[in-house]
Amino acid sequence: MRVARFMSAREFGLFMKGKTIRPIHDCSGSSMNTMESASVCFFPWSDDRKAECMVQTRFAREIIGERLETTPGGGYLCIFEVNSKRLQGGEGLYGDTCSTEYYMPCYNKRLVKLVRAEYRRQCSF
Repeated sequence: MRVARFMSAREFGLFMKGKTIRPIHDCSGSSMNTMESASVCFFPWSDDRKAECMVQTRFAREIIGERLETTPGGGYLCIFEVNSKRLQGGEGLYGDTCSTEYYMPCYNKRLVKLVRAEYRRQCSF
C-alpha cells in the first residue's frame, strides 16, 4: 500500500541514516484524530491525482504541506510502500474537514520502503 508522510528535513535525515522515527507528541485521545496510542501518521496515496483517496485528503495534505514552508530547513513529501497490516486506519481533523489517515507506532527503513521524496524548501517571508 502507498502512503505519504510530510517530514521535516531533520526527520528525513534521521530516516535516511537508518534511525527509527517515533512520534514527537502523543496526540492519542485528542479530539483532532482517532489514534489510540502515540503514533506517526500517514495519508493514503495514489499517483492518480483524481483518485478518491487523493480527493478526500487534498485539504489535509495542503495544510500539512504549507507547514513545511515555515519549518527551518524545509521538509519533504515522502511516498512510502508499506504492508497495510502494519497500519491502523483512522481519521484526522484538518480545519473543519475530516481526512483518512493511517497510523504506526514508529517506522524505519525495515518497516517502510521509500518510493520517492520531494523537497519543499522553507520560504523566507
